[in-house]
Amino acid sequence: MSALLLSEKENFKFSEASEAATQFSKIFYERYDGRRQDLEKLYMLDATLIWNGNSVSGAANICKYLAELPPSGNTKVECIDCQPLPDDLTEGRTSMVVNVMGVIRYATRKPQSVPFTETFIMTTQSSNAGSIVWKIAKDCFRLIE
Repeated sequence: MSALLLSEKENFKFSEASEAATQFSKIFYERYDGRRQDLEKLYMLDATLIWNGNSVSGAANICKYLAELPPSGNTKVECIDCQPLPDDLTEGRTSMVVNVMGVIRYATRKPQSVPFTETFIMTTQSSNAGSIVWKIAKDCFRLIE
């Protein structure tokens, strides 16, 4: 039975990932709804987006693609689940998988409110200021229609 218990270090990683995922989701969807041009800063330079089956590579191209989508507002996140990834899978870089489910509202689309799911693979990087920031490596978005 003790093999099923998490170590203190593992508990900390789950707690840290959960907090980071919650903060990240708030920032991401606020920018998605109102300032898509600022989303580029959240992606790694070589990130990949799959949006409803359409693949886009590179942070600048992803930002351009997202900017061309219909305007949205009031995206509501219903639930967030995150899992830290083991260090041996990520060459020692702190990484996590974040799963988000919610409802996105488009002003120019019928139906206006559409459920969605989005999965991010995120990793940490050093910022220009020397602090550690989370960046999106992979992003997979799907409307549930």
